[in-house]
Amino acid sequence: MKMDREELDRRMEEAGMIPLTQLLEDDQPLDHYTAHAAVVDMDSFEWYLKTRYEKFLLPQIIEDLEKHERNEMSEWYLGHSAAYKDILVNYRKAKRSMAMQGLADVDQELI
Repeated sequence: MKMDREELDRRMEEAGMIPLTQLLEDDQPLDHYTAHAAVVDMDSFEWYLKTRYEKFLLPQIIEDLEKHERNEMSEWYLGHSAAYKDILVNYRKAKRSMAMQGLADVDQELI
């Protein structure tokens, strides 16, 4: 089912929802409460991504090592770790690219 953005926004508003266009914009009302207090720059953002990735990856590793049977939580951890890994990998790629262009100070080990 495909729907153009305007139609989707209209239908969401009619249903009492915040339209997708508005959800994707910067500075949502609750962002202040959902953002991690320690994230204040790009290095702390990378730290945040790594710790969140680790948080969701560790249960998978332990489950595999202890030969536990997969369940719904396994899928939940898998999905979350994959999402954080995707963001972390792309963040690091952008950071390396910026470093090569001389646009950012980064650790030489990432290049």
